[in-house]
Amino acid sequence: MSRSLRLPSIGAVPISVDWGLAVIGLLFIAGLTGQVLPQFEPGSSLAARLAVATVTVFVFLCCVLAHELGHARQARKADIAVLGIVLSIYGGSAILGGHARSPRSEFTIAVGGPFANLLLAACFAGGGWLYHQVNVEIPLLFGAIVWLAGVNLLLALLNLVPVAPLDGGRVLTALLWWRMGDAERARLLAGRAGLVGGAALIVASLAALRWLPQEAVLGVLVGLFIISGARSEVAGAFVRGRLATTTAGDVMFAHPPAVSDQMLAIDLLDDFGFKTKGKVLPVTRWGLEPVGYLAVDSLYRRSEAELSWTRVTEETIPANEIDRAWTTESIETILSRLPEDSPATVAIHEPNGAVVGTIGESDLRPLFEKPDLWGRTASPDRGSFRPAGEQSALETGSTTHEQPVSP
Repeated sequence: MSRSLRLPSIGAVPISVDWGLAVIGLLFIAGLTGQVLPQFEPGSSLAARLAVATVTVFVFLCCVLAHELGHARQARKADIAVLGIVLSIYGGSAILGGHARSPRSEFTIAVGGPFANLLLAACFAGGGWLYHQVNVEIPLLFGAIVWLAGVNLLLALLNLVPVAPLDGGRVLTALLWWRMGDAERARLLAGRAGLVGGAALIVASLAALRWLPQEAVLGVLVGLFIISGARSEVAGAFVRGRLATTTAGDVMFAHPPAVSDQMLAIDLLDDFGFKTKGKVLPVTRWGLEPVGYLAVDSLYRRSEAELSWTRVTEETIPANEIDRAWTTESIETILSRLPEDSPATVAIHEPNGAVVGTIGESDLRPLFEKPDLWGRTASPDRGSFRPAGEQSALETGSTTHEQPVSP
């Protein structure tokens, strides 16, 4: 059974709702019914308060959706694809098909969501003013309007706190990016701010547990949410920065031995053994220019009996289907050219056309190792890979704009 319910798309943006959102909805309905609405009409019936609370929470969830649509609108204006919007127990998230290409785009996408909430808060505040002007005597309606105005204002302000993964963290990223000129270094610093901010919120919440138990529990949950998102921000920025600053020459298998297109797979493995495991070898005919390239790992999918009669050409990728790159090209640039579902097999050449190395998936794997919590390399003995900014390294090519539901 699927955990998500697909809703009709809005402006070609797929919308889905996680069933866990029902838990948040029920909690808000209970709070409105038992605590908020009785303050506006103490003598109202439980049925009336429950009905108004249910409609109010539905409107609130529409406000959460409006927040994410605000991000989506700005992303599209920046020519970034919007893959969908998900509403879940953690709030809302707009899933974008890439990252902002400039500090300005980062800023406008980030503030698109809080701006939508501020606009809604102003509309509900205007509705409250209009309520008094027309002399309507429906206290529960007025209570719902006041609550919606306040909760939208609170959502906007909370999301502008300058820590990742909140929208304020994106704003901080934009400012740091503009100041330093390094997008991934800025994202790493905003992620670190999120780690510190989330930890501080948890400590403060635990300190207040004795006097404000419900608020303290909520604070701990929000703090954990912030730390989890900040951890992803730090890891993603570190890896992307590493990919951007690592060249093909840094990771290539230099001067790989050429193998004859007439060689049997079993002979290749006997001759080279584990020395070439995970590597890519050029396959030549009569010792001339490569006719293709062999990812040695592909041979291990065959049985020992098959290897004894299989020629390497059966697993060879034709040379005209292999991406070619300069030794000075960044891995980020090279990967951007490769089809998503194809194995990473690249021939590295010099300006004169001579192939001087190859890159296979095993050569790239160390670049995708996640850093420690603070965004420092987890494998200092690997040499040149250091944190973004000092020298920075996939998580994904996509990003999300999230907001916690915690009014």
